[in-house]
Amino acid sequence: MSLEGWTAEALLARTVEEGDCLLWKGSMASTNIPTVCVEADARRSVRRLLWQLLNGPIPANRFASCSCGEPRCVAPEHLVLMTKRQIAKRTAKTGVINNHVRVAKIAATKRAASPITWDDVARIRSAPRGQGLAIAKELGVSQMTVWRIRHHKSWRQPPSGFSVFSLGA
Repeated sequence: MSLEGWTAEALLARTVEEGDCLLWKGSMASTNIPTVCVEADARRSVRRLLWQLLNGPIPANRFASCSCGEPRCVAPEHLVLMTKRQIAKRTAKTGVINNHVRVAKIAATKRAASPITWDDVARIRSAPRGQGLAIAKELGVSQMTVWRIRHHKSWRQPPSGFSVFSLGA
């Protein structure tokens, strides 16, 4: 990635000071990382760009992170290089939800609002091929929803207390 055309001053001009942090006012990735558009379709971490502009290249398997824990902070004094493992340990200590837990919670919320029950899911998955349209009409959902359930693209996690080992008993 080329740093041509970027300066630390230009990036820091897009921040607002709050305490000893400089909070990014621009876009954030879905992973809560400040990002900037560096090319037509390419977004990059602001922290990574700042580190490279101020300190030089980043070694392989290292990521520019922030020591203060504020997701929007890009203060140069707070930038540290960490491995994925170090970031994961720090994240676990602070109680921040990891992506797998977040995705599971979102899926559970969607399922709670759905007209489909786990009994319907079992029926969809055990129905003979070619019954998708009839089941979709009966349940009031799209044929694609039935296809996604049948192929385990949605409704993947059974409710708590359910065990795949109890299926054969």
